[in-house]
Amino acid sequence: MKNYENQGNIRSAPCFATDDPTNPNNCAFISKDALNITSWINNQWGFRYSKDAVDVNGDGIRDIAVLKYASGGASSVPITVVLGNGDGTFQAPPSTPLFTHNTQGCGSSPANTIVFGDFNTDGVGDIITGLDDDGDAGSAWFYPGMLSGSNSYVVDLTNCTESFDINPVDENGGENPGFTNAARNFDFDFDGIQDMIVGYNYTDPWSSVGPSTTQIMMGNGDGTFAPQTEIRDFANSTYGANFAVPQWRCVRFPM
Repeated sequence: MKNYENQGNIRSAPCFATDDPTNPNNCAFISKDALNITSWINNQWGFRYSKDAVDVNGDGIRDIAVLKYASGGASSVPITVVLGNGDGTFQAPPSTPLFTHNTQGCGSSPANTIVFGDFNTDGVGDIITGLDDDGDAGSAWFYPGMLSGSNSYVVDLTNCTESFDINPVDENGGENPGFTNAARNFDFDFDGIQDMIVGYNYTDPWSSVGPSTTQIMMGNGDGTFAPQTEIRDFANSTYGANFAVPQWRCVRFPM
């Protein structure tokens, strides 16, 4: 993973980025390796990381949640948080995961997305993961975060619950609609509760021509969401999964 360090000269910079830390051409960004997880994902089918970086242990430095999965089937999903060093780089993932999704505790499908934010308004970052085509296709699960000991971040596995389900028709099997990595959170109505926007193919999860949809779900403030409302439909494309959302500049947990 790369980090692009802003040099504060966006308006005047003659180039986008450079790998040279001395920045001889006064580019807008200096790029450097932020995190190398090659050994952590070795022999894995794939991995995902949260699009938001938030401070989970109160040290003023943002952290990122990551997951990996070993196969394209109903495999378990180790999830952990990599801690920021404060210079745009991150510590290596710990050998023991924070928790493992799609095990006997919670969830009944693998995960293709991971969303990191405070979804139950307690001032601590939570994790929502899921949205696969296997098992309970289209379901996502809420893992509430909490602090243990000296601001050590953990998740409360006993209170894990289904967060939302974009395909309530298919509760088992495989190759069903509900697969996506296009899920983002933001407080769209500014009521202090995080909402969710999701884009996905709603007929054939693997089609390159759709149809697809973009939908929004308003947060209930407890890690669950109200039924989805369609924003737009694309009958002949996968554009439903292509969108951007606003992003707070100073998201920090805990408060």
